[in-house]
Amino acid sequence: MNAVLTFLARLATVGITALAAVAWVMPSNIVRLISKEEFILLGRYGIDHFHAAVILSLLSAVCIYLVFAPPGKKRQRRLAVAAWSLVAVVTLASVDLLLRVAFDDAAYVHVGELRLRPPNMDHTLVYEDRPLPQRSLPVIRPGYPSYEMRMRTDSRGLRNARALTEADVLLLGDSFTEGSRVGDGNTWASLLAAESGLAVYNLANSGDDPQKYLAKFDLFGRDLGAGTIIVALYEGNDFRRSEPLRHSVEDYDLGERISNYFRFAPIRVRYERLLRQWLGPVRADAPVESGGALDWLPFAFEANGRTSWYFVKPKRIALLFTSADEFAADTGWHTARDAVDAVISAAARKGARVIVAYVPTKARVMLPLVVGRLDAADVVRYVQLLGDRLPEGLTDVRDNEQLATAVTRFEGDMEKVVGEYFRDRGIMFVSLTEPLRAAARDGVQTYFTYDQHWTPDGHRVVAEEMLRALGR
Repeated sequence: MNAVLTFLARLATVGITALAAVAWVMPSNIVRLISKEEFILLGRYGIDHFHAAVILSLLSAVCIYLVFAPPGKKRQRRLAVAAWSLVAVVTLASVDLLLRVAFDDAAYVHVGELRLRPPNMDHTLVYEDRPLPQRSLPVIRPGYPSYEMRMRTDSRGLRNARALTEADVLLLGDSFTEGSRVGDGNTWASLLAAESGLAVYNLANSGDDPQKYLAKFDLFGRDLGAGTIIVALYEGNDFRRSEPLRHSVEDYDLGERISNYFRFAPIRVRYERLLRQWLGPVRADAPVESGGALDWLPFAFEANGRTSWYFVKPKRIALLFTSADEFAADTGWHTARDAVDAVISAAARKGARVIVAYVPTKARVMLPLVVGRLDAADVVRYVQLLGDRLPEGLTDVRDNEQLATAVTRFEGDMEKVVGEYFRDRGIMFVSLTEPLRAAARDGVQTYFTYDQHWTPDGHRVVAEEMLRALGR
C-alpha cells in the first residue's frame, strides 16, 4: 500500500513539475493583453499567468523535496516544510497588519460596495498621457501634453474644495464626473460652478454606477437643498449591474469577505506594484506580432491643422454594435433606470428637478469620424481579441464600406433608448455626444490618447453644454 501511495505521489509531483514548466514556456496572449492595457511581466506573461507559474514552481519544489526524500529524512522534511510555512504565513500577516496600521495610504475607503476617497486628501502630480504598461502598442504616438494636476477631497471623501451643507446643484456620476486625470480647476464640475455662480457639489466617484449614485444621494445629497440634480450616465459600463447593491460588510458572505480582505491587502498592492516596476520593463521593447490587429492603433484624426491620436479598447468598439432592441431588453439597463427613477422620485419630493446627461465612450465619439479610413479586416481582427463571438453588426463585415454602413446603422442605438425613456417621463435629457464630436471636428482633443477619459479641453466642452442645460 505504501508503495502505491509513493508511486502516486511521485506521479503527481512529476505532473505538477510538468505543468510548471509549461506555464513558463508558454507565453500569455500578448496582443490581447496589450489591447486590454494590462501589465506584462518579463515581456511574455500577464500578471495572473506569472502568479500561476510561480505557485506551480513552488509547489513542485516542495513536492520534490518531500516525495523524493531519503527514507530516514521524510519526517524531518515534513516538519521543516510545516515550520517554514507557518513562519511565512505569520510573517506575511504581520507585515500586512503593520502596513494597514502604519501606512494607511489606500486610494479608497470602502463602505460595503460604496467607495470614497480618503477624507481631506491633497495630492499633486504630473499627468502624462502615455500607456501605463511598459510593453504596449507597436508604435507609441504622442498623447495630450503633460500637465500638473492637483486633486483634493473634502471631509466626506468627495472631490470638492470643502463639504457643503447647502448646494444649488448636485452631481451624480462616475470617474467622468469626478474628473479622472484632470486637476481640480479643470473638472466640468468646477468649471460649471465658476461659470454659473452656483454652489455645485460633486458626489461622483470613480467606479460608481447608477445604484451607487442613488446610495450617494441618500447618504449625502438629500438634505443639501439642491434645486437641480444632474445624473451623468456613462454608456461604457453604467448598464452592467444586474444584482442589488451591497451597502455594508454584513451583506457579503464569508467567502466574499475573505476575498475582499486579500484583494485590498496593502501587502498585495505593494507586491504587485514592485512586480510592475521591476519586471515590467524587461523585454518591454520586444517586437509585437499582431497580424495587423494592433498596427492601426492609436488612430489619427486631423482637423484644423492639428493631429490627435486615439487608442480604444476592443470592448468599446464591440459596444458600438449593440442594437436598440438588444439594449432595451437588457437587465443592466433596467437596473440602471430603476436607480435613476428612484433619484428622480426623491428629488421630486424635495421640489428639485433632475437632468440626465448621457456620457458617450471615446470610441462612440471618434470612430464615426475616421471609419472611412480604417481597414475593416484590422478592426474585426481587433474585436475578435475579446475571445467572444463577434457582435451581430460585425459578423458579416468584409470590407470598408460594410464597416462604415454597420457603424452608421448601430451607432447611437443605446443612447436613443435612454433618451426616449427619460424624455417620455418629462425629464431633461442632455446628450454630450455631438458637442464632443463637434469639438473634435474643430481640432479640439476632447479625450486623452491612451486613457478613456476627457482631457481638460473635453471637460470645458461638457461644462459649456451643461451650463446651457441649466439655463434651459
